[in-house]
Amino acid sequence: MATQDVDIKRLVKGKYNQAQSRDWKTLETIINGLVTAVGVGGDPAGAVALMNELRTDHATFKTAADAVETLIEELAADHATFKTVVDDLKTLVNLLQAQTSNRVQVAGVLAIATTVQDFQFSTGVTYSVAGASVLKAATDNIPFTAAHVVSASKFGVILVQGDASGVISTKVPIATQTYTSAALALAQLPAPDAGNVALGYITIEQSAGGAFTANTTGLDDATTTDGYANAPAQLISLFSVPTAVSTSSPATLGSANPASAPATISAAAVDTGFAGAAVDTVTFSVNLS
Repeated sequence: MATQDVDIKRLVKGKYNQAQSRDWKTLETIINGLVTAVGVGGDPAGAVALMNELRTDHATFKTAADAVETLIEELAADHATFKTVVDDLKTLVNLLQAQTSNRVQVAGVLAIATTVQDFQFSTGVTYSVAGASVLKAATDNIPFTAAHVVSASKFGVILVQGDASGVISTKVPIATQTYTSAALALAQLPAPDAGNVALGYITIEQSAGGAFTANTTGLDDATTTDGYANAPAQLISLFSVPTAVSTSSPATLGSANPASAPATISAAAVDTGFAGAAVDTVTFSVNLS
């Protein structure tokens, strides 16, 4: 039998008056109902077990949440490193693609043509533009694109280039060249135009006897010393080169790292001594005045 101290005046007065009876059994029932309502009766042992089980579950959950938080932060850091690598690889691949898409595959031999004001490829040349191969057969009497001029007693250089249609053209750094040495002229050799590949170049050393004018002055003229250089073949497969990589690399993560996991519960487990049975008998004195 459990004995429970009860403030009858505070808890019971109203309920007792409602009973409309001086029956102590009725009052005992009322008190037991009140005790159950305030948590003393009912199943306190079950409540204690539930609270302690939830406390244990919270510790397990916190361990899992801590591990997930660490994993997310590591993945965020790894993603940033991975994005840097992908960006670098994309840049490198596109650089290689650009270099290998426009190249000489089989070098031709440049020389003076049958018509001495022209030049020729005495052997065929194979090259690629944007990854597409062009097979240019040996060709004689190729004219210069314009009347390139090299002043008397000066040096000049003329680029020979080919486009995707097999059209051969020439290009110079400036319209009238006045370089004082072959090295200075060669240092100004221009890059090929867009959609063209450098196939070689012709150097001109002009004497004091007069200027060189392309398509007019013979390359065998006594005042002209000319030289021919063939673009070297790049040892790459003749198969077409894939197009440039255009797909973007992974985007930078926009989300911040997650907040910290739940804090560890600092309260101790609930003592089972709290548990008690419902009041069977209540000893009390009451002043209902």
